[in-house]
Amino acid sequence: MISLDEAIKLVTENVRTLQTVRANLDDALGCASANDIRAQYPNPRFDNSQMDGYAVIAGDLAGASRANPATLEVIEDLPAGKISQKKLGGGQAIRIMTGAPLPHGADSVVAVEDTERASNSVKIFHAPSKGEFVRFGGEDIKISETIIGKGKMIAPPEILALASQGIDEIDVVRRPKIAVIATGDELTTPGQQIKEGCIYNGSSSLLVALVKSAGGVAFDLGIARDDSKAIAEKLCEGLGFDMIVMTGGVSAGDYDLNRGVLEKMGWKESFWRVAIRPGKPLAFGTLEGKPVFGMPGNPISTMTAFELFVYPAIKKMMGSLEADSRRLCAKLAGDVERDKEREQLLLADLKFENGAALVTAHGPQSSAHLKPALSANCLARIPSGDGRQPAGSSVEIWSLTKNY
Repeated sequence: MISLDEAIKLVTENVRTLQTVRANLDDALGCASANDIRAQYPNPRFDNSQMDGYAVIAGDLAGASRANPATLEVIEDLPAGKISQKKLGGGQAIRIMTGAPLPHGADSVVAVEDTERASNSVKIFHAPSKGEFVRFGGEDIKISETIIGKGKMIAPPEILALASQGIDEIDVVRRPKIAVIATGDELTTPGQQIKEGCIYNGSSSLLVALVKSAGGVAFDLGIARDDSKAIAEKLCEGLGFDMIVMTGGVSAGDYDLNRGVLEKMGWKESFWRVAIRPGKPLAFGTLEGKPVFGMPGNPISTMTAFELFVYPAIKKMMGSLEADSRRLCAKLAGDVERDKEREQLLLADLKFENGAALVTAHGPQSSAHLKPALSANCLARIPSGDGRQPAGSSVEIWSLTKNY
């Protein structure tokens, strides 16, 4: 057996980043930028009004108040999208809308609620400071500034930044196509009539959902029976994709055939079995250069293995530099019994109380129990050892993949 950290390292070292493709903004969402993207324009593009009100010269309004209003001549009404051709002089104001370019000569804006308009004049009840309610060109983003770095995942704020620059397509790393294979004579496809002693194949549906949530494209290749030829046929089909994820058949039982089939097909095994609970009987390697995961069949073990190993592999293939952003630290809200030999990854609930991150492990837990997963939002990493991990101690957590 190898340690969790060693296993994660081997996975990321044996996965390559995929090719770059050109994508419009709709298709770029959820992908990683293939390049640094720099601003073509400043943001704001020009000095503009932050409020509906009046563009003024601050020096004209020293001492203005409700009790002592100042009166200015209104020389123009300026809507957004128009540029004034007039230069503001002393004692003058221009009615201005939010977002309209600041007229030449003006240095501040008075909000409309601090004014009272007459036909060609306006009373001002406030003495603005210079620059008040003005958004200055480039104060947010400067020309040539990097707005999205290489490897940054494109989320809605990135879409906004790109569209605001007039950019409608960018280079991204393509999404990996991932084959999902379940193995086992006991499995029945959901929707079909089930025989006595069999179970529904929940792991494939789980993996398809997890792959999609992580940004990949999932292809469910169905169930391979406990037969070496059937397993080999599914693996050959899976080689048409970028990655293969299998469930079941990787332990040491008489019907655990997957590793033997993979070995005959020439796979290069990086490791088998990891010192964690759940998820110990995990195999990883490459077959014809494609990463292959042989994962436990119990659904919670499958989910745990995905979060720890497959998720960062997918992000590496996508060119993302953010795979570790889900790994945080929190304090245990209560004592947790430790396993003497293996680290535990427990389904848990992360909450913030009085500014502190507290994690509560759900229990009791079993790799075949589904209920703890329904209310968990993270995995808590509990070190091996004797006795209990005490409340208040700091532990590492992994946020669960829950993007929809």
